[in-house]
Amino acid sequence: LGGQPDLAVDAAGTCASFRQCLSLLQAGGTALLIGNLAKEAPLPLQDFVSREITLIGTYGFDRRAFGEALRMLPKIQDKLASLIEKRCKLEETPAVIARLAKGDIQALKVVIEL
Repeated sequence: LGGQPDLAVDAAGTCASFRQCLSLLQAGGTALLIGNLAKEAPLPLQDFVSREITLIGTYGFDRRAFGEALRMLPKIQDKLASLIEKRCKLEETPAVIARLAKGDIQALKVVIEL
């Protein structure tokens, strides 16, 4: 990431992804929760206070928000493409995951093609 962001989005909604979301943030940052899987997650309240973290949760999006997001995509297409660092076929996935785990390759996002 080149540093700690001032905004981190948890779209997975698991306890682990929530912890990671918070750990990535710089002091004064905002955590946006849009995932909705874990019923409960422990809150490191002291971190929220001492690091002045803002927590925002949202459950859904309306049609207008999706339309706005779609209109933005062409403007940020180059930035989004940089997030996908590897592609592999479904049958290659176990080998790719093993190489990632060993550190033989590094990738922020791997797209599995079906």
